[in-house]
Amino acid sequence: MGKPKSWTQEYWRQYQRNWYATHRKQESERKKKFYRENPQLVLERVTSWRQRNPEHYQALIKRNNGDRHYKSAAKCKRRARQHNASGCHSSTQWLARVGYHEWKCYYCKAELNDATLTKDHRIPLVRGGTNWPANLVPACMRCNVRKHTRTESEFAHAL
Repeated sequence: MGKPKSWTQEYWRQYQRNWYATHRKQESERKKKFYRENPQLVLERVTSWRQRNPEHYQALIKRNNGDRHYKSAAKCKRRARQHNASGCHSSTQWLARVGYHEWKCYYCKAELNDATLTKDHRIPLVRGGTNWPANLVPACMRCNVRKHTRTESEFAHAL
């Protein structure tokens, strides 16, 4: 007699997760190539999904639109993946870090607002830093640009 269906489905799900984890770059290139070669098909699939799932689609739009910090967290997560950095954070965790620092630049103590706030990694991702909330600090654009890929202590010496 064969294996129970649920066990078999779970086995294959786990197999696929493991395969994608070990072939992430190869799969990413395959998908990019497919999207480049079949833009109309991709557009049709996306449109079809949106029509079949209007509630879910509207919830995604409502959650993501206008939430600058959500988009910032997503962008940061993407950059971290590119640099093989560990860790992740949500927009709520990021705003908690900003509140902890009283909406002031971590380096020059300038007052920040939603328009002037930028996210800085104390240890840059390119230097082996993580994307965990503990490695994030609020910074004004001036300090963030000047710091660039230096660590916190290297930047302090340069000031």
